[in-house]
Amino acid sequence: MGDYVNPEDGSSKEIWLQNNGERKSIVHHTFKDCPEHQLPVILMDNGPFTAAGICSNEHDWDVKTLPHDTRPKELYFVDKDKLKPFMRRT
Repeated sequence: MGDYVNPEDGSSKEIWLQNNGERKSIVHHTFKDCPEHQLPVILMDNGPFTAAGICSNEHDWDVKTLPHDTRPKELYFVDKDKLKPFMRRT
């Protein structure tokens, strides 16, 4: 299932990403374009709700950017330290 940004401070995913990430063009970037100190986060519009999926590796990226998935998406590069609270501990 992967890891997702779900702010517990009451802010929306959209506001959290705007305040903590750098918006990028999802059309012109790949997982490998993300700097080493950051991870890509893809904000997906699922209709009644949005999801902000963290791409921890290329497989996560590939799953969230399938060509036939036409949901509107926005890409953000976010510092790994800021994403730690949202990532499962293994």
